[in-house]
Amino acid sequence: MPFTELDTPPQSSTSNKVVTTYGLSPLQEGMLFHALQTPHAGIYVEQFICQLRQPFSAELLRKAWETAVQRHATLRTAFDWETQEKPQQIVFRQVDLPWVEEDLRSLSKDAQQQLLGQKLAADRQLGFDITKPPLTRFAVRRLSDDNYHFTWTFHHLLLDGWSASMVLREVLFIYRSMGENRKADLPAPVPFGRYMEWLSRQDVEKAKAFWTKHLQGMGEPSSYKIVMF
Repeated sequence: MPFTELDTPPQSSTSNKVVTTYGLSPLQEGMLFHALQTPHAGIYVEQFICQLRQPFSAELLRKAWETAVQRHATLRTAFDWETQEKPQQIVFRQVDLPWVEEDLRSLSKDAQQQLLGQKLAADRQLGFDITKPPLTRFAVRRLSDDNYHFTWTFHHLLLDGWSASMVLREVLFIYRSMGENRKADLPAPVPFGRYMEWLSRQDVEKAKAFWTKHLQGMGEPSSYKIVMF
């Protein structure tokens, strides 16, 4: 399906939040299949975790993430496979950012670590309803006067390790720019739909023949390993 952006919202009350739709890449189709087979296993739920120290503003960080989510259609995407002939990515015009802030300073360090472990496990187990955007959420938990625990949870259908790191760098740049009261001068993002449009024009049989030739004789898995974060 060609990539198209809607200049004006559709008339339907159900679809007036939709900006565009397009298909899934082969890798996404595989992940979608596995995710649907094990909906309660927390499969493909990724967590980025870090410690943040003062000076730090949770309010500015939230605004930076809101800016990034509005810039990147991928972060406003859900998936529909039940009402479509083929699975589709549905990009929404706006989404509400799931954001949690908690103050744990009244707890001991041991109690904090135990509670954090429980919350991270519950967060992963919760997973996502991949038919409803956004497939990402955030939590900032204050551990002491100058120490915070930050969690960014997202579905792997949206981002791989490379693109997630790029989003993080952009958010940090926006955050610093806001803190210095200056505009974050960033290039316009390239919509993922452009890649899907390019992919739809590729010769599948030609690609299959290429990889069949170059992988000829390989009968065992390679030792290549991908590590996220």
